[in-house]
Amino acid sequence: MGAAGSVLSQDEIKSYPQYTILGGDAKFAEITAGKEEKTITLGEFEDPYLKYGGSYQGDVKDTKDFKYVTWTECPAFTPTHRSFMAKTLTPELFEKLKDVKSNKGFTLSNAIMTGVVTPHLGVGATAGDEDCFEVFKELYYPIIKGWHGYDAYTQKHPVDLDPSKLVFSDEQRAKFNHYVASTRVRAARNISGFELPPGATEDSRKGVEDVLIKAFAGLSGELAGTYYKLGS
Repeated sequence: MGAAGSVLSQDEIKSYPQYTILGGDAKFAEITAGKEEKTITLGEFEDPYLKYGGSYQGDVKDTKDFKYVTWTECPAFTPTHRSFMAKTLTPELFEKLKDVKSNKGFTLSNAIMTGVVTPHLGVGATAGDEDCFEVFKELYYPIIKGWHGYDAYTQKHPVDLDPSKLVFSDEQRAKFNHYVASTRVRAARNISGFELPPGATEDSRKGVEDVLIKAFAGLSGELAGTYYKLGS
């Protein structure tokens, strides 16, 4: 987007990817108040997304409202970066993975952006699709172990859906009824073959919707209903 000393007019700064996030017109007016020339330098309108390195190089997932940052060198982590991602991503590991992409095009920069630009996060990484967990496992597996205590290298996640093994004693029931007014169980799943939300594009979101519309059309009885598209 240019050097920090670049002089920009209001129209030029409006093309800056995170213009609205940075304060938009109100911030521009504040900076240029009292100036004869209504221009600013890029340094005066600092982009927090570039505070720790990186640049905007164009990403297929970019939209008019949001742009992804690309890092060609290991981000400049600070003591405020406390995520497991920041602790795991050494310069050596960054060099090893920086040009790697998942089979749907999710990059290392995509994976680490949330933890780089938001230092206080605990996890600090996202996955854009199922393949990420293989191609970026040297980054993800230590993060998963640190956050969940689960070692994906040596452990296998147990699955047991036999309800007869559930135990709910009279004592537990009494305590439950005393303290609990209501409960809700929520299960979230993704559709195989499509990107996960952090890696989704407009086309992939449409693809998910198309699959769900077909699934909903096959429901009958008490599960039957009407699907309304967002905005309709």
